[in-house]
Amino acid sequence: MNYKEDFLARARKRERVNMSQYRLIDAANISDSRPYVPLQMVDFPQLVTDYDRSRIISASRKLFHNLGPARAPILQRTEYAIGDAWLPKFQGQDAKWGEKAKDWLVDEWFKVCDIRGSLYGFAAALQDDSLMIDRDGDTGVLLTREADGYPKLQRILAHRIGNRGYGKFGGINIQSGPYAGYQIKSGVITDRRGSPVAYRVLGDAEDGSEDRDYSCGQLMLLRNSDASDQGRGLPVLTHAINDLLDLMHTQGFEKQAAMIASAIGLLEWNDSGTPEDYAQMVHRAMDPELPSKANQDILTKNLFGGLVRYFRSNSGGKLETLETNRPGGTWESFMDRLIRNACAGVPWPYELAWKAEGLTGTTNRLVLSQAMKSVGKRQLLLLPCAVAQVSFAIACAIEMGILPESADWNKWDFTMPPRMTVDYGRDKQQDREDYKAGLTNLGDILEEQGQDIDQHFYNRAMEAAKRKLAAAEVSKKMGVEITPLDMQLLTPNANEIDTIQKAA
Repeated sequence: MNYKEDFLARARKRERVNMSQYRLIDAANISDSRPYVPLQMVDFPQLVTDYDRSRIISASRKLFHNLGPARAPILQRTEYAIGDAWLPKFQGQDAKWGEKAKDWLVDEWFKVCDIRGSLYGFAAALQDDSLMIDRDGDTGVLLTREADGYPKLQRILAHRIGNRGYGKFGGINIQSGPYAGYQIKSGVITDRRGSPVAYRVLGDAEDGSEDRDYSCGQLMLLRNSDASDQGRGLPVLTHAINDLLDLMHTQGFEKQAAMIASAIGLLEWNDSGTPEDYAQMVHRAMDPELPSKANQDILTKNLFGGLVRYFRSNSGGKLETLETNRPGGTWESFMDRLIRNACAGVPWPYELAWKAEGLTGTTNRLVLSQAMKSVGKRQLLLLPCAVAQVSFAIACAIEMGILPESADWNKWDFTMPPRMTVDYGRDKQQDREDYKAGLTNLGDILEEQGQDIDQHFYNRAMEAAKRKLAAAEVSKKMGVEITPLDMQLLTPNANEIDTIQKAA
């Protein structure tokens, strides 16, 4: 390149640099006044490698088990999303068969469905799923069977789903086996269209001899997702990992500083800057054989847990107590900001997880509305997997002869926990008014309270039957007529009203 061509090339480069400051959209401009953000126009597995994801999951586990503000949003959303509900509701036509299948599920299978034993019932396992989704980003549910064909469930943690090695663009082409020709990325086996078809569960052997591949119909992966090409999930606090780690460490340093300050009982200023020789004086004061006058030279007192620090003074001496203002209000407000940022990305209301300050009736309802939307989103994520688990159990029970066959064997739904509310009495009153006006159905009200309408009517009928049987038995025994109104007074003067109506 000659001098003229070199000069023109430099001029064009300067023109491009200058024009970069005059792009239509300011966000596209490059400025030396802010950190450079590199282009990230590649697939998600290239942006977040398996190593990156492992580090993020490890940090998330550290925070979840050690920092309250990191635990609160996860635990609270799980509790409100699962609670004591998630009882099966049959949605098919054969009500008699559905009642029998429901009884088998609730009375037997829900109690022993997990391979870990009876301590992990169906609802408890769902709680674990919700926790792992938020803590690790995803979790697996494996549908398996015992030797006699009895259905069981096995939970697969996030670090157990993966692959050994790392290929181009984050994937490895499978060379042999039932999925030969497919590609595996982060344990997710995909076809040519990129659709997941199976997952690889890693065994303990480092050579991969114990690794197993399970189809998507057998192993279901529950995950958080922020991108359409994201095969694996990321912890819900990924956006605030560094903030919360800094908060945890800073909190430890501030606590250490407070412990040091509290350990210093007195500050003594004297000419030497060192402890005086009090040994002989204390000895005289504590020796009972010395003259009583010597015992009065010094008054001694033992101090436990406090330290004395000595400083040189220019003249004279004095005693002071240590005063400290750490951690201060500025430190606390900044830490609260980091916690608010963490909650906002979950999303979960900061006021529920950390500080409920300055709330009014309106803001209370807004906070609960945000929380219920987050809870509803979690329930929608868990519901298809829960239906698949129950349908799998029913299918196995039919095959084993535990239940008879039915065309509606896979038509199931679940009860949900009661909705969150600020004023339970006020909401109940509004439900009654809406029901009277025909604006809502009884089933809708019961579902919001975590109840099943079929079970509600059954319990009402059983209560009425027991009331009538008790009235008949006591009437025969005592020789006194007991009317249904006697058994249930809905108003204080119900008997008087009934007498007047009969007389009329």
